[in-house]
Amino acid sequence: MTSYVAASALHLSDSTSAPSAALKSIPASTRRRLSSYAKLLLAALFEVIEQHPGAAHAPVVLASRHGDLQRTIRLLNELVAGELLSPTQFCLSVNNAVLGQFSMLVDNQQGMTTVGAGAETLPSGWLEATLQLQEHPQVLVVYADEPPPHPYDQQCQSPAQGIAFAALLSKEPAQPLKLKLTRQLRFNSEEDDVIATAKQLHASIQGADLKFRCAQENTSGAGILGKFTQFLQHTWRRLATGICFAVFGISGLLIPLTALPVLRLTAKGDRLLAEQKSRRLVQNSFKFFIGFMRFMGVFNFAFPAAAHAQNLRGKIIIANHPCLIDVVALISFIPNGDCVVKAHLWKNPFMRGVIKSSGYISNGDPDGLIADCKASLERGNNLIIFPEGTRSTPGQDLKFQRGAANLALRTATPMAAFKVTCTPPTLLKNAPWYAAPAQKPTLKISYLREFEVQPYLDSNEKYSLAARQLTRDLENFYNKVVESNGTAKTGY
Repeated sequence: MTSYVAASALHLSDSTSAPSAALKSIPASTRRRLSSYAKLLLAALFEVIEQHPGAAHAPVVLASRHGDLQRTIRLLNELVAGELLSPTQFCLSVNNAVLGQFSMLVDNQQGMTTVGAGAETLPSGWLEATLQLQEHPQVLVVYADEPPPHPYDQQCQSPAQGIAFAALLSKEPAQPLKLKLTRQLRFNSEEDDVIATAKQLHASIQGADLKFRCAQENTSGAGILGKFTQFLQHTWRRLATGICFAVFGISGLLIPLTALPVLRLTAKGDRLLAEQKSRRLVQNSFKFFIGFMRFMGVFNFAFPAAAHAQNLRGKIIIANHPCLIDVVALISFIPNGDCVVKAHLWKNPFMRGVIKSSGYISNGDPDGLIADCKASLERGNNLIIFPEGTRSTPGQDLKFQRGAANLALRTATPMAAFKVTCTPPTLLKNAPWYAAPAQKPTLKISYLREFEVQPYLDSNEKYSLAARQLTRDLENFYNKVVESNGTAKTGY
């Protein structure tokens, strides 16, 4: 069945046009009780209704990952403080309460559905609305969320700002502009994925005079053409991957011969300053490499953790390791990034010059490793370590070595945990670089939480026993996070 988008509205929490303008039809007594989340959501719905008054009596699908979490946190804090809870606030904290308010405001007696699906909440809500369109002439779908408040911001930072995106799906014919189901949305790595997606959808709809057709071609000719196009894209990604790695290798040979000697001269014999300049050059080079891979169509990248990372100083950065270019991606946005490098890479002609000039730490000297890492952390560097010690195996539980935990305990340094996902998997361990997946992969890095090591130091156990326990806790935490797509509860 062919469906159409008849209207849309997008509201962001920092928008210059305040949502109150779209809420003028709501009685003041009701408007005062609305939370910022409810105001964003209702503003988007009422703006669509202004464009299409009939939308006020269509079924509504609300997609929200967190719901009115700000109100819920306030209630929990009051409960902990032993205060009496307001029955009104308690009722309004329910996820579909705002839909109940909306139905009463516009006298909508149609079905109201709420959907929550973690990182996939927006597309899941859209899918639910499309399925409901089989039985109704119009369906109103709205996605609304705000950044999670403390302490949940340690587990999830999406969305980066308050957002409400509403669209009216309809069976009525519109402009013949099609949104292909195979269309790849490009994400801005500096911006939250869901916000970028909503902006692109809204801009596309607005660009079609508020009428945007969503259809799937199903003819045999189109199917053959589509398969041929996919074959060409897959072949190009294989070739482009080789080009990218060739550029990386050549850069690794040229930089030590050209730029690094100049940096050493400008440092005037100050070894630490020369290493700092070299690391900054490496970071900018890796940023270029990430941009080059995106430009060549090899990867999509999304780094919602980048904003949080800018505040890190003197921390141990840990992450799972599903892909070959994880460390390149991390170094591209982690400030003052240092890392422990495998000893054999110091003999690699494409990398040894950069590694040596940047002062990265070799694991070839176990006796001096802790001292070198401690000195780096004390200088304010952020030390990047993969506790697995090697790349992950898809479909298997993560297995952590005790090195990261032992280092954190012996230097008494907190660990900042990041999650790396690569979908679909590529550049795996023991897999050739040219084994590109059929679909363009997306590498995403998210911040999870900080692990304090002081409780393990206070346990009066030997370092070896404390490191073993900390490693088990980290391993269990990461396996839960990977299994639940980043929504694991954290209690360690």
